[in-house]
Amino acid sequence: MAELIKRVAPGNKKKAAWVRRLYSDSPDERTLQLCTALGTDAHTGADFWFTHTSKCRAIEVWTLESQEVLLCHDKATAKVFTAPLSQERKIKADPQIAYRWDIATVWRCRWFSPMGDLLATFESTALHRQHPFVVKFYPLTDGEVHGFIEDVIDQQKYINRLTTIVDRLLSNSAKGVLLFPLTAKPNSIDWNTLLHIWNESGGVLPYDPADGVAKPEQVSHNNTNIGIFEMISLQMKMMENVSGITGTLQGQNVNTSGSAALYQAQATQASVALTDIFDTFNNFRHLRNQKLTTQ
Repeated sequence: MAELIKRVAPGNKKKAAWVRRLYSDSPDERTLQLCTALGTDAHTGADFWFTHTSKCRAIEVWTLESQEVLLCHDKATAKVFTAPLSQERKIKADPQIAYRWDIATVWRCRWFSPMGDLLATFESTALHRQHPFVVKFYPLTDGEVHGFIEDVIDQQKYINRLTTIVDRLLSNSAKGVLLFPLTAKPNSIDWNTLLHIWNESGGVLPYDPADGVAKPEQVSHNNTNIGIFEMISLQMKMMENVSGITGTLQGQNVNTSGSAALYQAQATQASVALTDIFDTFNNFRHLRNQKLTTQ
């Protein structure tokens, strides 16, 4: 509450008291009526309007507006500035200032309570005369933002599908299955003992080698090559070509017999597809730093 009052009601005790009433712990009837109209219940956890901590929820809105101003030129200091229409009489009385009516666009900030009460309104006081936020949408195409990874989503889904198929084939194939003929099993040994001897290194497994009776045999099935691994390799290659993230850019496939200049040229060529992303990010950092230094 102290921080909110400091921002929206500095030096105004009457307004500070009004803000305190707005954010009182007991919601007034108007708040409850609005909650009901919006289909929520203020008593059972719909706390967009109220918080369970000592903090206060406020809404900060910045809008770009046009307004009438006086474009002034101070002949004594050679400065050009704008002034609101309310100061026309004062400026007109100063012979050193030439002025004319004009339309200017300004960024205006408004603070609202969750109920829509206007807590404060003021124009941007920073030197850049803009809002304090830096937002960069990339790539912004026809009003929509498409992420970098969106171009390779189809390849990634197909790779996931092929990997799942390989996992199913491996889980359903025979791996180390012991075929022990029933007629070859000695009567003095049970099946658990046979299994223990078979798994033990250096174990001796007795069986009756009668004529026409097959000996015990272990089956380990190799999956039939149906081209899954080749398809995965193809999709990985397509992902590199679409995204531009090649092995050279990742520091892989380094040819030790080539010169450093050759490898540098390959890395530079591989990064062409990402140049736009890097430039956009650098531009975002430039705008951020510019606003930070012109507060």
